[in-house]
Amino acid sequence: MLCLTAIAWGKDPGSFFVGGRICNGIELGIDRHTLLAKERANDFGIATYIFYIPLFGDFEYTIQLQAIDIETCRVSNQIEQFIRKDEEGWQ
Repeated sequence: MLCLTAIAWGKDPGSFFVGGRICNGIELGIDRHTLLAKERANDFGIATYIFYIPLFGDFEYTIQLQAIDIETCRVSNQIEQFIRKDEEGWQ
C-alpha cells in the first residue's frame, strides 16, 4: 500500500500541535514549520522528495525535517540536517 506522506521542514526544533481536520492534535518537533511536499511512500515506507535550496555566497544552515503519514497520522523522528557551502563547494 502506498501511503500519502507530508514532509515538513523548518529552521528550529520545537513543538507544534497540528489543528484542523487532518491529523488534529499530533505534535511535530519543528517550530514554525512549513509544509515542503506531499509524496507517496513506496512499498517499503520510503518517501523521497528532492528540493532546491538557493545559496548565495558562503552559507551554513541547519534545517529540521519530519514526515507525517497522513492516513495513520504517525510522525517520523525529527531529522536535523546541516548544510554548508564554502569556497570549495558543498560539505
